[in-house]
Amino acid sequence: MSRYYEINPSTLKAVRRGSENEPRDVAMYLIRSMRSEPLMRVGADFALG
Repeated sequence: MSRYYEINPSTLKAVRRGSENEPRDVAMYLIRSMRSEPLMRVGADFALG
């Protein structure tokens, strides 16, 4: 994900609002889909909430 969006991997865990969230949101969606885990669990992996 970070390579596709040309960002530092730590940026995926940064809490921001707006279009800068797109890479993180896509990563969270893919992880949630592949692992079949609830959003709260995936969010915890990204230190959200």
